[in-house]
Amino acid sequence: MKQKMLTFTIIMTVILSLFGCTKKDKNKEPQAAEPQDVKIESILPQTAYLAAVRRQLKDVEWSKYIFTGSFDYDKSKDSTQIWAYQMGVLLTNCGFASAIRDQDGVKHLSDEILDHAQKADIVDEDVIMKIMDIIHSFEALIKDENYREISNKVKEIESVIRKYYKDKQNESVIMTVKFSCWLEAFYIVAEAVTDNYNDALLNLFNRGQEVAYFQKSFAKNSKMGEAALLTKLAKEMEHKDSMSEASVKKILAEITEFRTQYVK
Repeated sequence: MKQKMLTFTIIMTVILSLFGCTKKDKNKEPQAAEPQDVKIESILPQTAYLAAVRRQLKDVEWSKYIFTGSFDYDKSKDSTQIWAYQMGVLLTNCGFASAIRDQDGVKHLSDEILDHAQKADIVDEDVIMKIMDIIHSFEALIKDENYREISNKVKEIESVIRKYYKDKQNESVIMTVKFSCWLEAFYIVAEAVTDNYNDALLNLFNRGQEVAYFQKSFAKNSKMGEAALLTKLAKEMEHKDSMSEASVKKILAEITEFRTQYVK
């Protein structure tokens, strides 16, 4: 009898415990999701933005807008910001090349990414090896024509770089790479729109939310004149209804001038 009572007591304890937890969860106020700016968080490599652009800009030879050069970087001159901007250029262009299934572009840019990573002030060999392993995986993916996965791998490279500098508490490098990737995507699209202009494409320059995000980020730390550039871009995009072909050309000119600091 005692054994039965003990068993009954244990069972009731478990039931009441479960019931109590369930009741508590039901009454618990749902936690608000963290605010997340999808446009900003998906900057690398901006394939979603490019997909939207390509729907409006048909029959464009996108490969002619992909970066085909290379970068010389001397880390002894302590120009980490320049390195970060150049890495942003390579990442975004590699992402764009994969989106348009440009095999030669992906091969060239992935080699440049690895070379550029090896020139950095990254002292952790495991980080370099991880980037190397990711890039070496591109060969098989190209053969399989799996460009979607290549695009995901480009994002993974960016994540590896971001984590390294976050661990080093160097937030300025992380933001510079992020900004460079965004600006490079904007630059490519502005070039394509300028060459194939029509008024219907002006909605592609509705980037005010993103400009405001970066203005806040560079408000106190604008080493290369990022704040001044963003102010100019914001001014051109301020009145959407009055934008014109001249506005697009002005935006492209402003980005091009800024870009000459790290793309020679």
